[in-house]
Amino acid sequence: MDYGPFTVGYHPPGTRHSDEIGQSGAHFFSIEVAEKWLAHAREYAPSFNPTTQLCGGEIVWLAMKLHRKHRAKEVSSPLTIEGIVLEMLAETAKPRHVEEHGRPRWLARAMDFLQSRFSENLTLEQVAVEVGVHPVHLSRVFRKTYHTTLGEYLNGLRVEFAFEQLKNPEVDLSELALAAGFADQSHFTRVFKRITGNTPGAFRAFNRPH
Repeated sequence: MDYGPFTVGYHPPGTRHSDEIGQSGAHFFSIEVAEKWLAHAREYAPSFNPTTQLCGGEIVWLAMKLHRKHRAKEVSSPLTIEGIVLEMLAETAKPRHVEEHGRPRWLARAMDFLQSRFSENLTLEQVAVEVGVHPVHLSRVFRKTYHTTLGEYLNGLRVEFAFEQLKNPEVDLSELALAAGFADQSHFTRVFKRITGNTPGAFRAFNRPH
């Protein structure tokens, strides 16, 4: 197989392979998938048993999204990683699509669950169990309906919470980061700046009464 720029290749577990890299060099972004996530893909698509292959279409954009978050160090939330990787796996097979007419009720339950538990380190499985749907289906329908991933939506809720807390000039930023559900203050700062255009410190200084 020849890998060009922005090419996604899938190697099934146990595949033996070798790579030859040209003189111009190359960069690879590798994702190793645990067996339990392969099992989830088989649940969603019983025919899931892909061979070594090159993948195109939407899977490339999903891979690029995950790579951007990796480069920006924004993949601390399991929801972000799990949702994107499961969708990538589903794209390599012929999934058993479940038709949804309108906006399903379980989607509203998922939103309520995220809003009430945003400060926790939630996983895709937790949310899927709570609303009673398959993790792949949850991730796909949520993204297609709201044009964002569950992880990105969760970060938005955390930033909204931080907005209110930053009105208090005495609030400690490192404590606020943990209270909002971020891994640490640097993670909080990166996500806050990406969403608002300002760091938490700059936002608080700008809104401080003169």
